[in-house]
Amino acid sequence: LGMLNEASECFLRMKRFRVLPKARSCNYLLHRLSKVGKGELSRKFFKDMIRAGIAPSVFTFNIMIDYMCKEGDLKTARSLFAQMKEMGITPDIVTYNSLIDGHGKLGQLDDSVSIFEEMKGACCDPDVITFNALINCFCKFERMPLAFEF
Repeated sequence: LGMLNEASECFLRMKRFRVLPKARSCNYLLHRLSKVGKGELSRKFFKDMIRAGIAPSVFTFNIMIDYMCKEGDLKTARSLFAQMKEMGITPDIVTYNSLIDGHGKLGQLDDSVSIFEEMKGACCDPDVITFNALINCFCKFERMPLAFEF
């Protein structure tokens, strides 16, 4: 965590001097924060990043949405999903897979299917990760016959 704290401090110093880091650097820090379980810090950093005028990318949103889904905070994940679309950022396969998996792991199978349908409607082709997430959640919650419909 030492280097992560130093990186956070560096971003704060940059902010004080009105030097904006590139989105790629912010994405790296967000990714590292989420990997070490610093969810609150990553949320704060994400909000600060947007307030500072650093434009988030699909990668930025994917980091945040995936983390929120893994933490079971689907309300925030869905809010971020809506925000990215409002900003004109097109969700990609990673975005949809995170949401499908997140809802599925909590037994919200109808929501997983709804996101899957939205994904197909957005001309985003499902991949093996998509189908694995759907099949796993249907099996986990004993709805095997539905798994065969995909």
